[in-house]
Amino acid sequence: MKKRSWTLLGVVVLVMGFGISWTPGILAQDVIRIGVPGPYSGAAAEKGEHLKYGIQLAAEEINAKGGFLGKKVELIFADTEAKPEVGVSAYEKMITRDKVHFIVGEVSSDVALATLDTVAKYKIPTIYVIPASDELGKKVKSDPQKYAMVFMADIPVSVMQSGSFLWLDDAVKSGKLKVKEKTYALIYEDSSWGRIVGDTWKTNMEKIGWKNVLSEVTPFKESEYMPVLTKVKKLNPELIKIEMTSLPAGVAITKQVSELGIKSYVFGGYYQKTIEFPRMAGSFADGSFNIREPYAQEWEKKVQKRFPKADPIASMFSYDSLYILGEAITRARSLEAEKVTKGLTETDYKGVFMRTVFDPETHFAKFGKDYKVFGVAMFKDGKLLLIWPSEYAQIKF
Repeated sequence: MKKRSWTLLGVVVLVMGFGISWTPGILAQDVIRIGVPGPYSGAAAEKGEHLKYGIQLAAEEINAKGGFLGKKVELIFADTEAKPEVGVSAYEKMITRDKVHFIVGEVSSDVALATLDTVAKYKIPTIYVIPASDELGKKVKSDPQKYAMVFMADIPVSVMQSGSFLWLDDAVKSGKLKVKEKTYALIYEDSSWGRIVGDTWKTNMEKIGWKNVLSEVTPFKESEYMPVLTKVKKLNPELIKIEMTSLPAGVAITKQVSELGIKSYVFGGYYQKTIEFPRMAGSFADGSFNIREPYAQEWEKKVQKRFPKADPIASMFSYDSLYILGEAITRARSLEAEKVTKGLTETDYKGVFMRTVFDPETHFAKFGKDYKVFGVAMFKDGKLLLIWPSEYAQIKF
């Protein structure tokens, strides 16, 4: 008896030494182990940190209420460094060594694509929290049986701009956006992202009756936009769509639009989403529009009360995803992979980021005003504040 007691004590010391949580009275088989892969080191580590904030908050809330099926949630973090080859190894270790029941995490679409076959091989129900490459949905659709246990909590990249056109069409028809001729100019940088967004705007603006009067491709990291903006001023379009990933270029064109006295509405791009943009552009950005993910109004205060540095958008996906998994487990009344997968296919969850219902073919979250959509926001006093959808609006437009 003494020998067995010392053996148990040794296990407890070993567990504590490796920093693995040990809850008195809860044996390993009474814990639901959830793997949380993400980039916790390297260039994308900041994104991984925000993912961690969201899922930790959800786990704390869930465990305080008794867990799922009476079992506490144990999070097991695995660093993928946002590198596909590192990701494959990290997923293998979570599954074979840490014996996770489920996987909820990830930031990089490249890592998600590289690990699809791993989670399929071991039949681990997996929710990719942020990855949004359309290729993920195509893979699931190509072999529904093989990838039956793979789900994506975000909407695919191909429809992320679509909220812009829904809002524009609605705002014009309702008279909230005052336009006479529905003309627009398009300025975008010569990059893969710039061309994708440019083509998306050309196609969709035509569908809602807008006429393109100028389409200009500019060099990456350009700083002098006066020649092209002089053309814009002469044409006097109702709206200008600007798409750039370079922050200095975005700040430069924002200021030059104002300096030339152009009165057109401005719909900005990726450059406006950076943390530094409001400080660098100042009041020059006020009144311009951009897409932004809607979230429940109380969410920002809630997550930052627990984690003051948390970005409310980057942390909401993992928070919602753990609750989505929990609902599937509760519906299944089981931890069996097949039963929980069926529970995930029946998901209809309204969380911080709107309503999640998984598309039966791609397993992406469905897109649309009744599901998930990237909303439209407007810069005011250095902040990008939501104006649409109305139920998530932070200011009235």
